[in-house]
Amino acid sequence: MYEQNKVFFKEDQIFLDMSFNNKFIFFKEIGEKLYKKGIVNENFATGLIEREKLYPTALPMEPDAIAVPHCDPKFVKESTISIIRFKNKLSFFEMGTTDKKLMVRFAFVLTMQSVQQISILQDLINLFNDQAFMNIMRNTQNTNEIYKYIKNM
Repeated sequence: MYEQNKVFFKEDQIFLDMSFNNKFIFFKEIGEKLYKKGIVNENFATGLIEREKLYPTALPMEPDAIAVPHCDPKFVKESTISIIRFKNKLSFFEMGTTDKKLMVRFAFVLTMQSVQQISILQDLINLFNDQAFMNIMRNTQNTNEIYKYIKNM
């Protein structure tokens, strides 16, 4: 992972075993959490929902699909990446489709102030293919273990 992208990860933005009825409720709740931290503005959740409807963000990783929701930088005050492990998988559409559903176990929510997303997406794909990291993601109950792994890459 590029050093400049490691700074976007914050331990207090790693959430384990969160439970939601659907992705739209998830977007509203994560938007509220990030708004309260001063990372995004009050319209961020709506921006996520609208963008997800037009451009789905789920990636068909094995064994667990991963979503990478993000939206227009105008909703963002601070560039970060939040990591969420869902208690129960959520239905998202696969990136590049509007009809192929994937059951997503993890979300990496990008809040980027500029068009940094391409290099970050490349780093995230590499991270998602790192089996040691994904085993930690699946099994740990300790957010610090996830955070330290990323910082020490």
